[in-house]
Amino acid sequence: MDVDNEYVTITIANPSSNWREWIKTINTDTIPLKIIDTKNGYTVKIQEQYTKKNPLMSRLIRQVFYKASYCEGCRVCEANCSNGSIRFISKKVLIVGCKQCADCHEIETGCISYHSLRQPQGGGKIMKSLNTMSNHAPKADWFAAFFAKKDEFFADHGLGPEQISFFKRFLKDALLADKSSVTPFADLVSEIGWDTEPALGLILINLANENPQIAWYIRNLEINKPYERKVVEDMLISFDVKPPVAKSICGAFRRLTDTPFGSKLNWGSVSGAGAMTRTTCSVSDPRIILYGLYVYNEKANAHYEFRLNTFYENLEQDGIPPTTVFGLDRQIVEPMLRGLSAKYPEFINYSDTNDLCKISLREDKTPQDVLELFREDK
Repeated sequence: MDVDNEYVTITIANPSSNWREWIKTINTDTIPLKIIDTKNGYTVKIQEQYTKKNPLMSRLIRQVFYKASYCEGCRVCEANCSNGSIRFISKKVLIVGCKQCADCHEIETGCISYHSLRQPQGGGKIMKSLNTMSNHAPKADWFAAFFAKKDEFFADHGLGPEQISFFKRFLKDALLADKSSVTPFADLVSEIGWDTEPALGLILINLANENPQIAWYIRNLEINKPYERKVVEDMLISFDVKPPVAKSICGAFRRLTDTPFGSKLNWGSVSGAGAMTRTTCSVSDPRIILYGLYVYNEKANAHYEFRLNTFYENLEQDGIPPTTVFGLDRQIVEPMLRGLSAKYPEFINYSDTNDLCKISLREDKTPQDVLELFREDK
C-alpha cells in the first residue's frame, strides 16, 4: 500500500480470490473506489480524504483486498457468518444475500491466511506491533530513577514485572539502554539533564525512528489539531489494532504528556474532556535538528541530500524527518538550517537558491558525531 498527497493505492498481484465477491461484505457508498486492471492483477485507488474521514470503513476496505489476495478457502469466514451468506465451492468464495454485518471481518487483519503471512511490509521489514507500552507507559519518576541509578536501576527499580518489561523496551527504543546497561547516549543525556528540552528532543528523535507507537502518533495526529479519544481509537482500529489495544495506546499518550515530554518539550497534551493534541514542540537548540537530519538520513537512505519540501509531503518512507517529529513549519526551520550551515559547515550546507531549499549533509559524519557537539559544551 502506498500513500501520496491525494490517493491511497493498493496494488494486488496474482490474487487468489475474487474481490467482487468480498466487496459485497461492505458498503462502499461512503468511500468511492477506482479499480484498474493490470497484467497480473489490479490496482485499487482511494482518495485519501475519504480514508481520513472514515477510518473504520478504510480498514474494512483493506481487509476486503487482504481476503481477495490471500484467501485459501479455510472457511473461517463462512463459519463466522451468522446469516449463512458465505459459501465456499472448491475453495472459491460465493457470497449471496450479505447483510454487511462485518462478522467475517472480525478476524485478525480480516483474513487468517494473510495474518499468518504478515511478515513483509515495505522492503521486507518485519511488521512491528504498535502496542509497545500496553497500560504501562513510563512515568516521570521512572525516568528520574533510571538516570539517578544508571546500571543499578535494573537491579533496584521498584517496578512490577510488566512495568519494568515495557520500560526496558522504551529505554531500548530511545537508545538509552541495551538490555540492562545504560548506553553512552544515556550518559550524555544525563550530563545535559534528562528533563531539559535539548535532552528530551534528542530522545524523541530516537523514539520516533525506533518505536512504532511513537511513530504512529507522529505520523497520524496532525499538529495542533485536537482529536476526540474515540476518533483516535477508530483510527487505530483502522490499522487492524484491536479495540482494547487502541484504548491502551490512547491511554499511553496521556501518560507521556504527563512527563517532561509534555511539560518541557511540549510534545502533546490531553484536555480535561480527553481530547488528544500533538503540539508544536519547543526546540531552541538547532543541533537537535541537525541530529534529527542525520538520523533521518540513515533511516530513509537519503544519500546525504534532500530537499526541505519533501519533509512536508505525505510520503510513506522509512525514517521521520525532525520537522515532522517536532511539528515545525518552514518559518521556524529555515532560519535554523541557515544558522547550522553557517556555524557547522563541516556538517551541513543549506541552500535556498532558486527556492530549491536543498539540504546537504557531509558523508564523513554520523549521528554520533553530532552528539559530540553537545559534549563539547561540557
